[in-house]
Amino acid sequence: MRLADGNEWTVPLVHARCEGETVTTLPRTFRVGPGGEPSLEPDAHYAELCRDARTLFDCVYGESDDPWPFTELQTGVFATNLLAVNYRVGLHEVSMLGLLDTLCLFKPLQAAIGLMALTEDQQAKNSDGPVVGA
Repeated sequence: MRLADGNEWTVPLVHARCEGETVTTLPRTFRVGPGGEPSLEPDAHYAELCRDARTLFDCVYGESDDPWPFTELQTGVFATNLLAVNYRVGLHEVSMLGLLDTLCLFKPLQAAIGLMALTEDQQAKNSDGPVVGA
């Protein structure tokens, strides 16, 4: 996705649903619960990111009646944390590079829950040409 600096950046798919299953590109660890049931859980390093992405996913896709769960500043921190998965950046670097402004602040969040991919797929189905502005 193109951010405020004009360059392309990539964030991971943190939380999405596909045929009823949770999908993520973040590392997960195989666990066995107290009842002996196996599961794959996000690594502890990504637990907060996964929790926030789940909250966002539920809000955007109507699985929650709660209003938008983040302030603009919290959204900026969330977007920065998403960028930090693939790049060596934090709040200071994102600020100095001018990556986020109010016009593109939500792009990393949309990508993290699979919304950008759905939009691009739909645009591609509705046109014969390439997707513009992705």
